[in-house]
Amino acid sequence: MYIKSLRIQHFKSFGGSNNDITGDGGGSTLVPFSKGFVCVTGPNGAGKSNLLDAVCFALTLDPSYLRAKELKDLLPQSHNTPSSSDRVTQVELTIDNRVGSGGGGKRPFPHLQEDEYVLCARIARATAASTSSSSAAAGPSSSSSSSSSSQQISYNVQYRINGKLKQRRDVRLFLRELNINADEPATWLVGQNQVTMIPTLDPSRLASLVSQAAGTKGFEENVALAQKEIVKWEEIETTTRSNIKALQVQLAKDRANSE
Repeated sequence: MYIKSLRIQHFKSFGGSNNDITGDGGGSTLVPFSKGFVCVTGPNGAGKSNLLDAVCFALTLDPSYLRAKELKDLLPQSHNTPSSSDRVTQVELTIDNRVGSGGGGKRPFPHLQEDEYVLCARIARATAASTSSSSAAAGPSSSSSSSSSSQQISYNVQYRINGKLKQRRDVRLFLRELNINADEPATWLVGQNQVTMIPTLDPSRLASLVSQAAGTKGFEENVALAQKEIVKWEEIETTTRSNIKALQVQLAKDRANSE
């Protein structure tokens, strides 16, 4: 399994058809990836980091992981206006669920039936009109009023898997089946400011990251929860035994008094 391609449309520095890497048209940028280790190079400002941001966006990560404060920061500046509401901002990430030469061979995750999965994240924009009015006195018995209207834009993200609309949590559950934990991106994502930070982590934090990346963190959490349950029931057992013993003593006294 590997990321086969990335299709970007009006996302950050990637605009429309002028950025078609493959020349396929359609007003989007298609970036194919080969198997194995992939290195993206280019001069400063070429959009290398935005490629990684696009991947993270398709994997349901929050804007804070994409070097942005809010969703509208992911749009090209020229698109962040009501007049550009017809321009679609979305990223499609194609995952090849096959191994072997030429993409053939058995599936590494047999329970997933499709050979390819396309994850799509799309920013949906909604405009709402807001009206403000003001009045000014023009004389003792007359007045003038004026009103102005403007459009406010709200943003939200729509997710799809192979064209089917999904909730964000459903996409994250699907990603967990691929051993991608979108709730803990630190286990697989190393940002620009983290390259020198990770080697300086204390041993316990570094071990925690390694266990999360290896997929054993969930088992450790389950063990910890089970241990808490054991302690709770041991306390209940101790209390119950103490109550039984007290009742036995009282029963013995009652029998002695009855005789």
